[in-house]
Amino acid sequence: MKFISNKLMIISFAVAILFALSGCGSSSTPIVSVVTSASNSENGASTYSYYQVFNNGKAKKAEAFTPDNIERLDALHDNFSPSISGSSVVNTLQGTLITDQDGNEVPADSTLTDILTAAADEIKHDIIQFDILKDGESYFTVVKLNVNWQSPCELYQYDQNTRHLNRLYRWDSVDIVGIALA
Repeated sequence: MKFISNKLMIISFAVAILFALSGCGSSSTPIVSVVTSASNSENGASTYSYYQVFNNGKAKKAEAFTPDNIERLDALHDNFSPSISGSSVVNTLQGTLITDQDGNEVPADSTLTDILTAAADEIKHDIIQFDILKDGESYFTVVKLNVNWQSPCELYQYDQNTRHLNRLYRWDSVDIVGIALA
């Protein structure tokens, strides 16, 4: 009887370890699907990639999909004035000049102003491109940073309740050309 009890305890322990290693209990939720474009340095042709982005900061390759019809706004990089404080970059919001896809100026409402303010407060690198993507009632930002020899492209989701930007994922040397809500 003691042999069966020890064997059952060992099996239970092994099952518990398998659950822990498989990530059970740490579920991730898909937030948005993303289409990226990267230019081939040799021939200039674009390569498109498709991703599913999750709330835990991870992304995985996905099948091709049709992006949602979104509103894409460009917040001019001159809106942000970077300076060095200690060993960190600090962005100061200098303005709220935003243009639409046709280059027409768009007045910054309170939500857009809050997004720009959150970016200036939270992003600790020189911002060289800042796009706002509106999909229905959801807001995302695409931020390109001036970081030495890299070309990071970060995707954030704007939380309208907390007025905070949540970084979803970071690519290098890509453009985000489309999204679809998950």
